[in-house]
Amino acid sequence: MKVLVVTAQLAAEVVKQQVKLSNVDCDVLVLPRPVAALLNTSYIARKLKDEDVGRYDIILLPGLCFGDLDVVEKAVGVPVYKGPKYAADLPAVLNMLGSITLSKTIPACELLSNRLRVEAETYIKEREEEVLRAGGEGRIEVGGLSIGFGLPMRVMAEIVDAPLLSEEEILRRASYYIS
Repeated sequence: MKVLVVTAQLAAEVVKQQVKLSNVDCDVLVLPRPVAALLNTSYIARKLKDEDVGRYDIILLPGLCFGDLDVVEKAVGVPVYKGPKYAADLPAVLNMLGSITLSKTIPACELLSNRLRVEAETYIKEREEEVLRAGGEGRIEVGGLSIGFGLPMRVMAEIVDAPLLSEEEILRRASYYIS
């Protein structure tokens, strides 16, 4: 299966790195707009008409793009689906192609949230076991949670979709987490 992953300028390098981590034959098309989440399907359809996309089996658009994906599919004649919201989920989504049904309305990461959560938990557990086997130097436990060198980073709070929020809303959410 050959897949085209569409993104925008700011995410381009990360997306390219992430697709290389998958076992799927992928190309990345970077559209001349800064933010992938702000791409709409009419714009994507116009841009893809100028590309040779007939060699692809499917096209994955950014999970946060908006509009009717059928507009793009009709314009290019290739099945089009929503990819994940975040580039870091691309390898898992791509590797599960064929065993999942993608959507034109729901981002792929939401369809796979349970699978992705199990994969993340397995990864964390494996890293913790590796560190413990190596002696666990520099590791501490906080409330039963291992923290330290060689272990995955722990996120205590996240402001989801911050680029789409106003500065006031970001400050309000940050204040909530601090308190």
